[in-house]
Amino acid sequence: MNIRRFTKCTFLLAIVALISALSACDQFQELLVPPQMETEGITVGVVLPLSGDYAATYGEPMLNGFELARQEINNSQANESTNHI
Repeated sequence: MNIRRFTKCTFLLAIVALISALSACDQFQELLVPPQMETEGITVGVVLPLSGDYAATYGEPMLNGFELARQEINNSQANESTNHI
C-alpha cells in the first residue's frame, strides 16, 4: 500500500515539475531575447514650481531652460536617426 502511494506521489510530482518546466520555457526565451524597443519617443517629466512663492524666481527660468534643452536635443545632428522627445 505504501509503495502505491509513494508511486502516485512521485508520478504526480513529476507531472507538476514537467508542466512547470514547460511553462517556464517561454519565459526563459523572453530572457534570452531582449524585447524590441519602441522608437516613438521618450516621455520626460519635470516637476517645477509654477505657482506660489517660488514660481517667478525658480519655476519659470527652469521651465525655459528645460524647453531650450528639449529643442536643442531634438534639433541636434547626432539625433537625426531617432524620434523627437
